[in-house]
Amino acid sequence: MDIKKILILMLLLVGLIYGCSVQKNNDIKNINFNSPGISGKEENIVNNLVQTDVYQEGDVLNIGGKEVMIKKIGIDSEIEVEFGGFVKSIFGTKKPIRVGDYELWANKIDINYDSGSTVDLEWSKIELKENEYLFWNRESKEILGKKVTLSDVYADDFNSILVDVYTKSKSDSLRIHKGESKVFDNLEVTNLKSTERPASNEEYAILRVKEA
Repeated sequence: MDIKKILILMLLLVGLIYGCSVQKNNDIKNINFNSPGISGKEENIVNNLVQTDVYQEGDVLNIGGKEVMIKKIGIDSEIEVEFGGFVKSIFGTKKPIRVGDYELWANKIDINYDSGSTVDLEWSKIELKENEYLFWNRESKEILGKKVTLSDVYADDFNSILVDVYTKSKSDSLRIHKGESKVFDNLEVTNLKSTERPASNEEYAILRVKEA
């Protein structure tokens, strides 16, 4: 075999090896090892005072000094949490429960029968501005010389509430839609936000109450 044929065979061999190497490199996937799903890191993300983290059943989170335990992540998108000796349920996503002065809700639920289901929980503190008040359902507050009571929270398309206002001489019941204001005896009451829950003692609303 002459030198020319040997050189041709060597070139063909080099080309074959290079082609195999390229094919192998094309099969390698780029992996971001900083991804929380790979590294196992769980970080709090603060964005406009909203905090997010991923939890499994049995995990405990601290919200405003209260320990909240994840008791159950159901396949029907129901999450059971326990705090203060009570068990409350978050149904689906974006439907908050109140934990003291905080709201807690589920952002995403991943059902996994092998490694365990997880839920992305988000919470934020309820920040009240001037003349704003946080009411539990059927709670009363003395405001500007009048007794104001959140008497009911309705499950309707208007997120409406029933507010009773009392003075020494008279009283009135005001049904107020979300974003609406009504006036009673120089007192203006605005329904800023209301949260309807399956249990009446878990319902709450934020009202603005000021002189009309």
